[in-house]
Amino acid sequence: IPVFAISTLAAVAWSEVGKSQNLTTFAVEMPAQRGQIFAAIYQFEPDTSKLKVCLSDRVLTPEAWQETLANWNTNYQLIQAQSGLAATVTSILELANLDWQEGKFPNWSEALPYYGQHPVQDA
Repeated sequence: IPVFAISTLAAVAWSEVGKSQNLTTFAVEMPAQRGQIFAAIYQFEPDTSKLKVCLSDRVLTPEAWQETLANWNTNYQLIQAQSGLAATVTSILELANLDWQEGKFPNWSEALPYYGQHPVQDA
């Protein structure tokens, strides 16, 4: 049975695709631990109906994220993911379905969670 690993940040971006007015680039941020944030940037490609990863999921300080956005060379919509992430379930299923339709059948061992930081590392 294939297990599709879908990023929460990608699911949040995907949920905004239909709501956006002409913007196709989405910068997504979500609170992390230790005063940091999870962040990623995605671009919707209308011709393929897919999300392209422009900046992969990572953990950044708020200052580093602001610097990244300040130096980003295209217009983007900033999305702040907060609570209520259960609302992204449909987006997760849609993204997994797109992968499945492309013939992707990933093994469960490829679906590793990304926490971005070691749980016992010093702050």
